[in-house]
Amino acid sequence: MSDKNSNTWIWALTGLGVGLAAALLITPEKGEVMRERLKKKAGEKLDGLLESVEESLEEALDNALKSEKHEATN
Repeated sequence: MSDKNSNTWIWALTGLGVGLAAALLITPEKGEVMRERLKKKAGEKLDGLLESVEESLEEALDNALKSEKHEATN
């Protein structure tokens, strides 16, 4: 994985953690309600994260296959 992608993941996970911590500190809701909201939001963020990982892996595989094909023709 490239440095750019690594940094993106680090910042995405850091942002997720900061957002969750802030939500816990400022919420006026009952604990059970807040836990359900956090669970739902975390699931949504995880889905997005997994989708991004899948796209990155597909792109890396495509680039590797193109490179291999290019080297085989030369």
